[in-house]
Amino acid sequence: MPHVPLTYCSGMGVGSLSMIVPMYNAEVAPPEVRGSLIALQQLAICFGIMISFWINYGTQYIGGTGHTQSDAAWLVPICLQLFPAAILFGGILFMPFSPRWLVHHNREPEARKVLATLRDLPEDHELVELEFLEIKAQSLFEKRTVAEHWPHLRELTAWNTFKLQFVAIGSLFRTKAMFKRVIVATVTMFFQQWTGINAVLYYAPTIFTSLGLSSNTISLLATGVVGIVMFLATIPSVLYIDRVGRKPVLTIGAIGMATCHIIIAVIVAKNDGKWETHAAAGWAAVVMVWLCMSSVATRPHRNTKHN
Repeated sequence: MPHVPLTYCSGMGVGSLSMIVPMYNAEVAPPEVRGSLIALQQLAICFGIMISFWINYGTQYIGGTGHTQSDAAWLVPICLQLFPAAILFGGILFMPFSPRWLVHHNREPEARKVLATLRDLPEDHELVELEFLEIKAQSLFEKRTVAEHWPHLRELTAWNTFKLQFVAIGSLFRTKAMFKRVIVATVTMFFQQWTGINAVLYYAPTIFTSLGLSSNTISLLATGVVGIVMFLATIPSVLYIDRVGRKPVLTIGAIGMATCHIIIAVIVAKNDGKWETHAAAGWAAVVMVWLCMSSVATRPHRNTKHN
């Protein structure tokens, strides 16, 4: 089927951007606002989700909401995704390499220039020099580590760089201290996804229908509210993530999600199949879904503590 390869390509694009974008933001951000800037990306994601939900709600009226509904009702939302992708592609052409990448590849004059441009300061400014030296020290540390552990890969050729990726992955599991760091990073993200956030976002209309919202229009309207709630709940994280810290915000979000999941499970267990006579219970479950999404939105994004 022709749409399957396109789905794979889309998944690869989203997956790579989910890793590269926060990493790039962290590498070019000033240390004092690094967390807020990465949280701002999460805010932008929630804003996009919110807009997409309401576009879906509006396009369902193309041709009517019944059997007369036009194919444009689903084709228009899909085609609209081409425009932000084109903007992203064009914008990337004007974005500089990160100073850290430039220093690591022995392009120090260019790195200093980019760093000064990003900070809007002269190249000889003290703050630019301090940050440049910090980046250089980190790069030298990484290169010396490679030279000591894998002397045959110290030269940064394309082939050595390729092999180094696999060697570096293997080194993550050689010591107990490093293994603990790997566990913290991977398990946190694993359980963050295992909470079902993507399932709720993708299948929100179906979920709301199963909770008694029989009308497709009402279920899409409730889905649109999910987008608004997530967007508004992300704003405090952007403002306070660097002041409060990542761990308290993540803890609060996890407790909120768990509580909402438990309440939803209890409501569904007691009222499944009886939504027509227990409309209030259905709406209570819907509200819990909204509150769950607000807890999801408060969590710090990955790589917010990149140094």
